[in-house]
Formats: sequence, structure tokens, C-alpha cells
Amino acid sequence: MVASDGALLYSKEVVKGGLEMNDYWLVLFDQQPRRIRVIENLLKNRLSEATIFWAMVYGISDAVASQRHLQRRDFEGWLKHQEQAGLLIKKEGQAYLTPAGLVKKRAYLMNHYRPHFGRWGWQINPERLANRLLLGIQVTSEFAHHNRHYRPLNIGNYEMNAVKQWLIRTGRGVQRTVFEQMNQAFYTLERTDPRLPKALGALLIGYQTNGATLDQLARQLELSQGETAILVRDAWLGMGVLLTETPGPLSTLVAPLISQSPLSASAQQTMADFLRGMSPEQISNRRHRKLSTIRDHLLNAAILTPTVTNFYRLFPAGMLNELGARYQGPVEEWSFLATHPEMDLNQEFFLFRLYQILRCQESD
Repeated sequence: MVASDGALLYSKEVVKGGLEMNDYWLVLFDQQPRRIRVIENLLKNRLSEATIFWAMVYGISDAVASQRHLQRRDFEGWLKHQEQAGLLIKKEGQAYLTPAGLVKKRAYLMNHYRPHFGRWGWQINPERLANRLLLGIQVTSEFAHHNRHYRPLNIGNYEMNAVKQWLIRTGRGVQRTVFEQMNQAFYTLERTDPRLPKALGALLIGYQTNGATLDQLARQLELSQGETAILVRDAWLGMGVLLTETPGPLSTLVAPLISQSPLSASAQQTMADFLRGMSPEQISNRRHRKLSTIRDHLLNAAILTPTVTNFYRLFPAGMLNELGARYQGPVEEWSFLATHPEMDLNQEFFLFRLYQILRCQESD
């Protein structure tokens, strides 16, 4: 299979292999119990406030959206396999590593590829970015050789139209600038890890060039397919990061795919109102959104964009001292206790969770 049909299926291919990813998923667990659904939802990009919070507490936020196509039956099958192998113990919706599991986790972290650009998973969908770049580079290469008879990468009508409009706007004489920008990005990625540009170079499609499949690339890199998929995803994220930092035609091509914030568009609107001095209640009324939704936006912002503003101003006078006296020790071990009968219970829990977030960040 040539890359025009198959090179972009790396995420799906690895998930179908299930156990191929066992070492990678194992590093998301630890000796202390962790919520199984939190890890599953983080991998699949199902990001509730609770998922984002616990991912921060566990220190695994970089794993976001790394397995968008993950099926629950595959994840549950993997968990069962780890139990049978004596690496993991499941209990009441949580799981933790056995001593043998901890040894294997440490071995993986020492001997396998570790992503450098994982945090950008909040702002970049590497599959869409890969699709658009691969087609853009393909048509540029074919035009450079005056070839009109080729089979373009099939990535769906929306993405194909985006590349077509980009080509019309930039002009067909842009080939040299495209290749210069690509070479500069490869040079920068090489300084992070030489395998990153090697992987992307092998996937590229162009004039008389068919990109490698995941299996072929894994053999070239002498890695498993699972580890190769992790490296390829990281390479595309790294490419997206570099294109946000340098002007050029490829930057223009992918700019609509790269969010300027890790927050959702709706959460960004909430934060804009909050920065103007509005209270959560005022924002809820103005935007006709549930107050619980606005509070979730603020909690997510406190986690993902902690330096944007002073979130302490949300606490009533004296409450910070009270919370500091009541809650000690590791944040993940705190249990919410309602002690303000005059306050709405949801508001009190919101302030408790916000205090957890701020304390966690202070300790970091």
C-alpha cells in the first residue's frame, strides 16, 4: 500500500493492534491508584473538567488526544492483559502498578521514545495537520515537475478544497519557498531528535515518490509499530509548532488548524468576559449558558492557562485561610467537605476544586 492511501492511518492501525501500545499506556499509571476512565478519556480527547483536572494531578496532560480512535473494548482488553501479566491491579474503577509494572514503566521511560511536543495536543490535531501538509507538499512537488497526471492523496473534500484554495492564493511558483521552509523545519527537528525528520521525510509524497506505510517506517527506524506511531505523532506536532513560529506558505496552509489557546472557543469567550471583570454569574447571564458550564470553563483555564489572570479573586474574604487550614497533604487525597450552609453547594465545590488546582500549581 502506498502512502496516498495508507500512511495517514498510523493512529488507527496501532489501536487495532491493541497490545502494541502496552508499554506506552503503562506509563500513564503509577503506584498510587488512578482513575481508569480519566486516562481513557484523556487519550480519546473527551475532556470534561474532571478529566483535565485529574490529568494535571497525575502529571499526564501531555498524553491528550494521543489515541483519538481508541475503542473501550481495546482498552479494557489491554487492562485485562496487564492484570494477567502481573503488572497492574484494578480496583473500583481505578488501577495501579504492581512492583513489576513499575519496573517495566521505568524501563520504557529509559529505553523508548519519549514525546517532546505532547502538550501541543491541546492545540493541534496532528492527523488533520499531517493530511493537509502531505497533500500540499504533494501538489507542490508535482507542479514543480509540470506533472498534471497523478493521483492526489485522498483526504476528504473539505481538506482537498483547503489545499486547492491555498495553492490558488500562493501561486504555483511557490515551490522553492515551500521546500526551503520544509528543509528549515527538518533541520530544527533534527536537533530535537534525528528520527523526527527522518520519519516525516519517509512519509512525504511527491513526484515519483510514494511515502512509506507505518510498517515500512517502523522497519526503517528499527522500532515497533506502536513506538513508531508515537514518534510520528510527535513529529507532526513538532512540525505544527515550528510552522507557528516561522512565516511562509506552509504556515499559511496549516494556520486554521492550530489553535492559539489550549482552551475551547467557548471557554476563551468566558475568559474574555472574566478578564473584563465580570463574575461567573454575570457571564452566565450574558452568554445564556449554564452557570456550571461557566465554572468549568474557569477551572479549565486555571489549569491550562494559569498565568493569564489572578484566579484567587474568586474566593470570598477569609475563605483561602479557612481552606488552607482544613486541607493538608497531597491534593489528590482531599475529600470535599461542605461547611458553608449559606453558600450554594455547587459554588462551594467549585471553589474547593479551584483551590485544589492552585495548590497543585504552587507545589509544582
